[in-house]
Amino acid sequence: MIASSESPLRFLVEDNAWTASLKSGEIRTQADGVTFETVPNISRHFKSLVRTSEYDGGELSIVTYLQALAQGVDLLLLPFVVAGKFHHHNIVCRNDLAPLEPRALEGMRVGVRNYVQTTGVWLRGILRDDFGVDNTKITWVTNEDSHVLCFEDPENCEREPSGTPVKSLFLDGKLDALLGGDLLGDPRVTPVFPNPEAAAREWHARTDIVPINHIFVLRRSLAEARPELVSDIYQTLVAAREATTVEAPIGPNPTPFGIEPNRTALDRICAYAFDQKIVPTRFQVEDLFCDIAHLF
Repeated sequence: MIASSESPLRFLVEDNAWTASLKSGEIRTQADGVTFETVPNISRHFKSLVRTSEYDGGELSIVTYLQALAQGVDLLLLPFVVAGKFHHHNIVCRNDLAPLEPRALEGMRVGVRNYVQTTGVWLRGILRDDFGVDNTKITWVTNEDSHVLCFEDPENCEREPSGTPVKSLFLDGKLDALLGGDLLGDPRVTPVFPNPEAAAREWHARTDIVPINHIFVLRRSLAEARPELVSDIYQTLVAAREATTVEAPIGPNPTPFGIEPNRTALDRICAYAFDQKIVPTRFQVEDLFCDIAHLF
């Protein structure tokens, strides 16, 4: 253990099987004073992580990180995927519109919790790349703002003035389709991809990508002040993940760590975020790690 007189450090992650050993201290950093706190729904805390200094880092959506990087927020990415999954099951339409070809979404009103939600970014990219969908011809209806300050949704977005969740609006028949919501199997809706698992397998076979949802960040100022913590925290995360079996329902590892195993997925999400006007810069993979890429 590396003794330290520095202030205690707090990191926030979702409460699940692999983070239990971090929370309990069964797997810990070499440095003293580092604690991992867990919460049941981490996405509710993303806004706090990027807008305040309550925590020294933790689990964050990859798209929120790209926005934070573009705005110079005091965060730094570690090449550690906390959560990754396929999203083909997460686009559904009303039953009365089924079967619905993806191109038919143009001209429709489609719900997504917020425009920069990572699930939505991946799905819009897939719709454009694989089916030629012009996402600017879809009206995206949202009920939340971006986690990062000073971001304005594109002109083809509408904020639901009542604040009613878009999932509820969709189920009430007020929207044509929905991204996100985990409604696969609900008899009230129809998946746009008739066999989402097969579609995801085929997409992975072509792209060699498991979409990245959540990654791990820490304060850039902390890394600059205590550079030894970067590798220490990263290796601690790796140890916790390697001690836990992570289910991969479609086959490939959904949570790889290291820069090279994640390069293709990171490059693709950088392209999607830029193309969808979420960030003003088309980041390259090395840009995401600033000056610490050599540590991994």
